[in-house]
Amino acid sequence: MDFVINEVNYALPARTFAIDYSVSQKRQLPVVKEFVIRFIFSIEKCLPETIREFFGFTPLEMTSVLSELEEEKLVRWIDQEICLTDYAHGRFAEAGGGNTPRFYETKDEVDMVSFDLMQYRLITEKLSGKSSFANIELELDPECFSDITGKVKSAFDKQFNDFLEKAKKVDTYSEHRELYKINSVTSQYDRMLPVRVNWVVDASDSLDPTPMFADEILYDWDDDGAIIGAIAHLLSSEAGVPPSNVKEVMSYLKATFDPYVDRFYGKDGIDISALLSAYEVNKGLIDANTRMLVGNLYTTDNRRRIEELLRLESESNGKCDAKGALWLSCPDNKTWGRGNDLHELEDLINKRIDSRYKPGRVVHCMQADSFREANNLKSIYHRPGMQFQGVSKAFVSQNVEILLVPDFFVATLFHLTPPGWGKLTVPVGYMSCDDKYVKAVQSSVRAWADDEANFNSYYIQGGNRNQKFSRELIDKVLS
Repeated sequence: MDFVINEVNYALPARTFAIDYSVSQKRQLPVVKEFVIRFIFSIEKCLPETIREFFGFTPLEMTSVLSELEEEKLVRWIDQEICLTDYAHGRFAEAGGGNTPRFYETKDEVDMVSFDLMQYRLITEKLSGKSSFANIELELDPECFSDITGKVKSAFDKQFNDFLEKAKKVDTYSEHRELYKINSVTSQYDRMLPVRVNWVVDASDSLDPTPMFADEILYDWDDDGAIIGAIAHLLSSEAGVPPSNVKEVMSYLKATFDPYVDRFYGKDGIDISALLSAYEVNKGLIDANTRMLVGNLYTTDNRRRIEELLRLESESNGKCDAKGALWLSCPDNKTWGRGNDLHELEDLINKRIDSRYKPGRVVHCMQADSFREANNLKSIYHRPGMQFQGVSKAFVSQNVEILLVPDFFVATLFHLTPPGWGKLTVPVGYMSCDDKYVKAVQSSVRAWADDEANFNSYYIQGGNRNQKFSRELIDKVLS
């Protein structure tokens, strides 16, 4: 069984160009001209009178037809006789040697065309990932930015049929078009192509994470594996959170009463393989109100499971009596929340909270040690209406994550940080609507919240470290 431990949106640099090009395409000769050409082809050459008598032209009509054919370089004179030009003969040859010629015309066109700047692949499909400041940009080799015009011309030439079929919606089987020449290429604007990736592990090889495209079409597009390879390399080359230790796990268990992680915790830490294998067997079910969790809370599967549990526990109107929710996290040095899935889970929780109360929504409690750090985190995760609570000291440790809807729901995760995983973690934990777990975690959070030194006002514009209202939001949620 594959476990999706994180869903991350990466940003692949791309650029849109205005390409002025000439295309040759099949054209139909007027019927009279075509039949005259076919007649001459069948007898090789003849006097004009022969054509006039065969078709019944008047002298004026005969002169007009021959004049136009000569102007189009389809016929030529040999002494007093008319024959086809080499060009006209070639049109019959292209048609397979039959007696119906195939003619083309050249037409100039200008189109806006987008390419990624890593492999200069044509971008025509809409992907599921969304553009966001939270997306992680893939850094490109400087060579990718050299001779951009030359690379675009070469890429457009090689992928012209794909461009016709996917961008122009041309049936290239029935409508033959060829790229005659590229007249000019002009850069228009840069963009970021969102590439949605699922990081996957399995029980038999839990220490080897594999990146997989969320959009199947990307496997055809990235046929040489350059993009997925760059993402895998990024993981191995970046510095992340220091490996979690046994003491951290003990503190986590003491604060969260996690019934799942506790079973697989020993003197050497958490046995990830055994934990994942157990999840496979019971499908993450502990009891009706309590479920195991593997992977970040906002992954597609976990969102679905959280929604299912909340729906079972909610009142008939789908609401609960909580004044808000607390989401305690430490995203620093992690790939946590790098995409739009975070906000989808936030929306799911907000719908369960009665908006008549204040703050009436999820409050994100994120550690920040300065205004600069707070602004940086807000630039990554912020969207209209999002609430932030400044934190100076993390709840338990930087590897602990809590989502708490007081008196209603709790989800806790411990982010395992295996060596060599960079900023990727293996989140494991549980969620529950069981009153004993909700109250226990709520009590731990309340004890942490009672210490004013754990909070600051760096997320508040014009605030400072020692303002009394620095923990105003968390107090409102827990009151």
